[in-house]
Amino acid sequence: MILGREGYASWWCMFCMRYKPEWQQKPEDIIQGLDIDELIAQHTSNVTQQHTSTNMKGVKEVPYLKKGTIVIFPCLHGMLGVGNAIMDFFYDEIDRFVEPITGAELAVRQSIPNNNVLLEEEVHSLTLWNNSVTGGKEIKRLTRKVKEECESVKQPMTLAKHTIVTDMKSRIEALTQVGEKMSNNITKLKEEISTAKKKLDAFRKLRKVTHSSVYNGIERILKEHKIVRASYHGGDFNGVNIITLMQESQDIMDEIKVEMVTQKPTMEVEINKLCVEVRKALVLWDDVFSKANTKYESTDADWVKEYCDEAAKSVKLAMFQMRLMGFSITPKLHGLECHLVHQMRTVPGGIAMLIEHRSYGQRIPMKYKRNFVRAESKY
Repeated sequence: MILGREGYASWWCMFCMRYKPEWQQKPEDIIQGLDIDELIAQHTSNVTQQHTSTNMKGVKEVPYLKKGTIVIFPCLHGMLGVGNAIMDFFYDEIDRFVEPITGAELAVRQSIPNNNVLLEEEVHSLTLWNNSVTGGKEIKRLTRKVKEECESVKQPMTLAKHTIVTDMKSRIEALTQVGEKMSNNITKLKEEISTAKKKLDAFRKLRKVTHSSVYNGIERILKEHKIVRASYHGGDFNGVNIITLMQESQDIMDEIKVEMVTQKPTMEVEINKLCVEVRKALVLWDDVFSKANTKYESTDADWVKEYCDEAAKSVKLAMFQMRLMGFSITPKLHGLECHLVHQMRTVPGGIAMLIEHRSYGQRIPMKYKRNFVRAESKY
């Protein structure tokens, strides 16, 4: 929000002016860093030319940051997004061919991602509409105008002024109905997704009561490694769990593979392939986040270049694996692919002490963050 832009739930990058369809394959040319003046100019253009949808380039308002400020890539959110996406893929693949599910459960399962896509589009459209001079901002402008017209009248309104005010109120009502319809669509989709998730949980619990369930074995192994799903955020794994999962992924996935083959010996080939793919993805991303979280041993330019070149290779391998597994490239993945290493190269000392989470188990001293804020104009 301090950039005056849409958040990570949208299709727009927080570190350049590109959006989702443009980075499904890595772009050849990337302009690093957002120019505050460019964002201000885009906002001005949005207002004066009444831009909507993608023409707004994700700019909702004037940015609050001063020119020259660096926004550090949020590695915690990147790591959470990547780790949970990989595990969701793993469980979906188990449902798909390892432990077949009923047609009813399959229909419920498929409805969730389908409705999530629709929800994302509806939220995106409503956000743009609310911040558009032809939508939400127009309602505010007309409401102020009606109030001013009514307050300026000391005597009964003339017919002409009454007509003008009535027309504005009619316009407000019509626009309000448009916004309410979009909001109702969002509410309906959220309710459908919530209901589907509850049904899915019920289906899973029913399967888990069977002692031979593959899921029981997997959950037991994860718990042995102190990895437990959170009771919030839809049951996703939290940061500590994802770190453990990535760091111990080779042992964990080997143990899970043995457990699954024991349960489903006829599916050994498919299980082996799945576990290898998931393990590879987790190992590769662990390497990426380890490099990003490492405080530089030296400030020598050659050392930094060599270190960051290695980090770039790690990101390339991890992204290759994600595309090979069929993942859609989200704003977080795009940021990791195109902007993370650039910041590692250009921020003095690297970004390990500046990112928002605890560096692989170590709390980041607040003084580093304060120093960065005070020194931001230097960078």
